[in-house]
Amino acid sequence: MGSEKRCPTCRIPKPLDEFSPVPSRSDGVDWQCRECGRLKKRDYYRNDPAATYSAVTRQRGATIHEEICPKRLHELRGGTCQYCRVELDYWDEERNKRGFTVDHRVPLSRGGVHSYENCVISCMPCNSSKSDMTEMEWRMSSRPRALTLTI
Repeated sequence: MGSEKRCPTCRIPKPLDEFSPVPSRSDGVDWQCRECGRLKKRDYYRNDPAATYSAVTRQRGATIHEEICPKRLHELRGGTCQYCRVELDYWDEERNKRGFTVDHRVPLSRGGVHSYENCVISCMPCNSSKSDMTEMEWRMSSRPRALTLTI
């Protein structure tokens, strides 16, 4: 076996140590170089926000009972914050990202599950002030709540 391998993605011959080890493959390394694999993964997560959310949830150690589609959750919850009832757009053009956060009624850190039943949409101020409390604890706490502005 040579000490180099041509990456089929970038078509550049590279040393074997620039490929991730995969013992089950005949040459012992991944089919593409680490750099091309990194770029492919970055594009995948950039183009699929639901996959990004699921990956982050898994990293936190949460059990995923079902994949949560933010757009579907927004529709299911009527497009309003669970806690202060302010209207939340699906997309915030100004910030170029979702106009709401996904919150867990029972936090993952407290044994809650990642499911449609336990997930709600909320504005950032409410989600931040709720922190790792349950909804009931948050409503009964003396912490300042997010203010809803009316014009």
